[in-house]
Amino acid sequence: MLNMLKKLLLIFLFIIFSQSVFANEEEAKAFFEKYVAAANSYSASVPSYYAADAKILRAVKKSDGTIKTVQLPTARYIKQMRLMRNAARVRGYKNFYTQESITPEGSDYKISALRTPKGDKNSLPAYFVVGKDSSGAYKIKTEYMQTKEQGFLKYNK
Repeated sequence: MLNMLKKLLLIFLFIIFSQSVFANEEEAKAFFEKYVAAANSYSASVPSYYAADAKILRAVKKSDGTIKTVQLPTARYIKQMRLMRNAARVRGYKNFYTQESITPEGSDYKISALRTPKGDKNSLPAYFVVGKDSSGAYKIKTEYMQTKEQGFLKYNK
């Protein structure tokens, strides 16, 4: 009888844990969808989606075909984002994400996708690691995008 109760308790705990993980995964995905909508509508709130120490990575596809990954300082990235928002709006610049998948990464979630900038025919890999901060709000902790924009190479150290 005691073994049966232990088994039932384990099954119950597994079901509760599975539902909790699924719920958090759905929250992370909903957060990402809100971020994309805010970014594509040029919202001034976009910087608030990032953790203060977010890791911003750009994998630059160089003209010789090689790829060089550079990390941008978070504060500088957010400053540039604010400065370029109006120019992006005038140009109608938007990113579209397809083939999205989400996987747990510790207590965070990695959202992988193919990113296609508006007007571009090529899709490039991107991923975001999102997780809750100390206040329980989701934030982007890591952003990785492959790009052909050579200007990012100036951040190479």
